[in-house]
Amino acid sequence: MSASTQGLPLLSGPPPEYSINETSCRKCDKEFNVLFTRARKCNHCGYSYCHSCTDYQALMPRSGQASGYDVVPICAFCVENLTITAAGKGRLKQLPLSKLRKYAAAYGIKVNGVVEKDDFIDTLMAARLPNGCLPPFNEELYRKYAVPNRRTERPRGIFTRAMDAMNPERGSSTQPPPPPPPQQRQRPSYQPRQRTTSGPSTFPRPDLDPRLRPHPQQYAPRGQARSQYPHARASPRPNVNVTSNNNSQSRGRAASAGARTVPHTTTSPAPPVPTLDELLEMPVERVAGLSIGTLKAVLFQNHVNARLVVEKAELVAKVCALVEDEREERARKAAEEEAEEEEVRRQAAAVQETVVGDSEDEDEVLSRVLEESRRMAEEHEWAQAEHEEQMQADPDAMEVDEDEPREDEDEHDAGVHATAASAPVTPPGASSDAPQTHAMPATSPSTPQGAHAAAPHTRLSPAPQAMAARLERTGMCVICQDEEANIAIVDCGHMAMCRACSDLIMQSTRECPLCRTRIVTESRLLRIFKT
Repeated sequence: MSASTQGLPLLSGPPPEYSINETSCRKCDKEFNVLFTRARKCNHCGYSYCHSCTDYQALMPRSGQASGYDVVPICAFCVENLTITAAGKGRLKQLPLSKLRKYAAAYGIKVNGVVEKDDFIDTLMAARLPNGCLPPFNEELYRKYAVPNRRTERPRGIFTRAMDAMNPERGSSTQPPPPPPPQQRQRPSYQPRQRTTSGPSTFPRPDLDPRLRPHPQQYAPRGQARSQYPHARASPRPNVNVTSNNNSQSRGRAASAGARTVPHTTTSPAPPVPTLDELLEMPVERVAGLSIGTLKAVLFQNHVNARLVVEKAELVAKVCALVEDEREERARKAAEEEAEEEEVRRQAAAVQETVVGDSEDEDEVLSRVLEESRRMAEEHEWAQAEHEEQMQADPDAMEVDEDEPREDEDEHDAGVHATAASAPVTPPGASSDAPQTHAMPATSPSTPQGAHAAAPHTRLSPAPQAMAARLERTGMCVICQDEEANIAIVDCGHMAMCRACSDLIMQSTRECPLCRTRIVTESRLLRIFKT
């Protein structure tokens, strides 16, 4: 096959021969003649057209033993359908569905019950024969019922127009005029009234004068209208009133009929977009039954990109994936909350056991303290009684003995105070054998008090951006820090928010919480599904 014939549609065979003699083109109504416009037959439908309307080509298989194809002309009606017949699946997907339905109706291809475009294309391709053409039955249906007929019965040509101009009666003899509209049949009934009226019209607005306004198409039958003509010729004046009454009645009937026939167009409100809670309770079949607009609205509200999706099946798959992800996220959150509640209950039980044990220890300590105080009181009473007995036995010795212990007590108290002033304070957990050389005096004349105290360790807080970036790396929402971040910002690329916090951001600052990039619309937010 040469390069000039590539891309041409293929014909199944020669068309049938028609016995009718066509005098004009079937498409443009141009009249055939020997000099200027010659007839040429389309090799697909078999009807005659002018050369301008058959300026398209197709490949006709050669008859007999010769192999190959010949380039033959076809009409403008058939070239579009033959191109669809020769197109592949990729090309058919680019065509609108309405055009494919028109093609299937023209050739009588049964596509009942087919909804999806892919199934529709598969049905059209399955109707083809192995040679790429449609069966003869479908082509015969196309030739009989789908090829448009000429627009008018009157041919359009140079000689026809010239002969009509020279002989006006030729046109009326060749073709009867169409029946006049009701306005023309009723017009003579009020023309005598216009001729008999004298003087200018007294109506303030001539363009709104009901006598000069064209009347609607509700009038008396033809017989009744014809019966009025003799009365109009005999007595034109009385007929004016009758005609005006008829006109007013006709206008009233037309107004009432117009009032009845005007449809009351009320646009029904769009169905509400189902929420995620409602979608979680819907089965997959009910989700697939939603309209395309509803599915796209659901995806838009949940920040799922669906701009490049063409097929409804892909929209349903995206909505089902969104619902499944939401169901898993809620199940995970419920499990985490249950684990937290279990931990809280366990800690509460442990605290309660500790409180009970502490109360028992306090009772035991109190009893020990009371017993020790009782013992010390008894020892004090016994020592005092013994001292009184000694005083009664030898009062002078007791006075000397009382002075010596007082001096010893004074010296002991002074030594204790000096040791306490010079010895360092040992922490409770330190060893008693630690060397005393590390002790420093409490005060010094050159060093202010408290200079040797340890300075408090001041820790600098990190920058907000660094902290937010660290939170982003953990995968949690940087705003609530409770949910996983699954909303990304297209402009800056940060995925740092959950779905609830993204709604709050769009209602308040409309900025990225990490870099303060402006979020113009909700379409700049994109939901990320984690696998």
